[in-house]
Amino acid sequence: MSSSPRRLPLLHAFTLPAMAGVAALTAAIGWLSYRSAYDAAQEQAARGLQAQVQRVGEAWSRRTAQAQSVLTVAFAEGVPAPVNLESGLDNLRERFWAAASIHPEPHGQVYFANRAGQYLAVRRLSTQDGEQVWRLDPDGPAQRQIFRPTLGALQPPDVVADLPDPRQQAWYREAQAAEGAAWTAVELRPEQQSLTLSRARRVAGLGGVDDGVVATDIALRSLQDMLATARPGARGVAFIAEHDGLLLSDSEGRALHQQADGRWLRRTAAASGSPLMAAAYAAALPHLGGASVNKPSVVTVRDGMPEPMMAAFARLADPAGQDWAIVVAEPVADFSREIVANVARTAALGLLALAVLLVGGAWLQRRTARDAAELMRAAQAVGDGDLDHPPGPMAGAELEGVAESMRRMQLRLRTDRLTGLANRDALLTRLHDRMRPGRRQKDGPKLALMFVDLDRFKDVNDRLGHEAGDTVLATLGRRLRQTVRDTDLVARWASDEFVLLLDGVGSEDSAEFIRDQVERVLRDPVEISPGGPVAELAGTVGVALYPDDATDPDELMRAAEADMVRRKPASVSQW
Repeated sequence: MSSSPRRLPLLHAFTLPAMAGVAALTAAIGWLSYRSAYDAAQEQAARGLQAQVQRVGEAWSRRTAQAQSVLTVAFAEGVPAPVNLESGLDNLRERFWAAASIHPEPHGQVYFANRAGQYLAVRRLSTQDGEQVWRLDPDGPAQRQIFRPTLGALQPPDVVADLPDPRQQAWYREAQAAEGAAWTAVELRPEQQSLTLSRARRVAGLGGVDDGVVATDIALRSLQDMLATARPGARGVAFIAEHDGLLLSDSEGRALHQQADGRWLRRTAAASGSPLMAAAYAAALPHLGGASVNKPSVVTVRDGMPEPMMAAFARLADPAGQDWAIVVAEPVADFSREIVANVARTAALGLLALAVLLVGGAWLQRRTARDAAELMRAAQAVGDGDLDHPPGPMAGAELEGVAESMRRMQLRLRTDRLTGLANRDALLTRLHDRMRPGRRQKDGPKLALMFVDLDRFKDVNDRLGHEAGDTVLATLGRRLRQTVRDTDLVARWASDEFVLLLDGVGSEDSAEFIRDQVERVLRDPVEISPGGPVAELAGTVGVALYPDDATDPDELMRAAEADMVRRKPASVSQW
């Protein structure tokens, strides 16, 4: 009975300080893990939002190019407008049908009016049938007729009595006032419950004087599909608005509103009913002038919001009069939720470790102290940005769970999610370590850096879709990994760029041999799915050697990229 009082102080003397130390260690691990993971997640989220903005901007640019192609097929540069539509009606109808057949809209139409008020419009009804509306006498009624290019008229023409004078329409007047192609103001068409705008340009007559205007319509309903794929998460929003805040389209379908009397009205971002959308547009508006689709800006908004949110945005403008804003936003909590959960799990494991320490007493203290020191070392390495030195094996199951969580976190921060290769940060860490000051330049074989840029990758995305593009990147990443040694590092540098870091390259000839192998692998076709389409592309590889070409990591990277650019075929560079 007397032994217990003598042993209790000894237990307290060792166990309680150790518990306090483990508690402090757990807090340090949680804080360092949270900060490191949060910063990395925030940067990744910003890049993801920017990529979504770029994707929408590129999709609309393709839409614009298609509309311009429609006008070019209808009236190529240098092709004059006929003096009188009556004499050139058949020829115009054939050209307009060809233009309508490449129109991005299912029922796209092309229309033309000259200074005399004569008018012709051709609309595609199906892959075989079309509709033409024409008026040769400006003061008389118009006529409408269904036709098939291979058979001619399918039914007698009927009269269209309410066709307005085309010369008074916005598409005609705005094109006449513009230097080149022009976008008309966005028009709300209640009968279609959609927004539409027209692209138009002047057409010269035989004497070189402008004699008319050709135009085509684009329904902004197609923007809805673009924004639906750009929405970052269940609570995120993506939208396009005019410079005055009027919505053109959004991922939540708030651009149009039907009033009680049945009228349809447009909404602004501020009056959309979405606090996230309103705050994102208000935050983006002062900075739109410096944000382009090629380089979207990112802002984090905390004031006046129930919770912080991050928004990426860009200005979409062209000489034809378009001036829009693309905005993609997401609550910060949506991309930090997993981080908070990891910290909570780490804290729970730390409490479990405290309980085990209390029961085990002084004997467990020595083992826990060793594990704690190892975790502290790993935590400090993470805090210093070192992700290549995970904690070693833990003797205790509880602390091993903490260590495993940290190892998984370090691995995620070093790995590209799509390809499973090393990411940019992991590559730069390895490169700086291999070229650290003090490493003698003549020690052993050379260090080779290969900068890989895929050729015609954008064509894969355009033709087969971004999911197919992701499959191509993942497949080529595996091939590159299998081409080099296990000790070499293969990293994804950017969208369609990879970097190979090869240690122990004996000579320039060895590097050239490896370069040939890599380029051969990139030329092998990639099957998107079993029995599905096949992507054929290639890649250009730039090589730089350390210490021959550079003695600094950044210089070595620039040298490899410059070598790639020099080797890039001229046809691919221009494309």
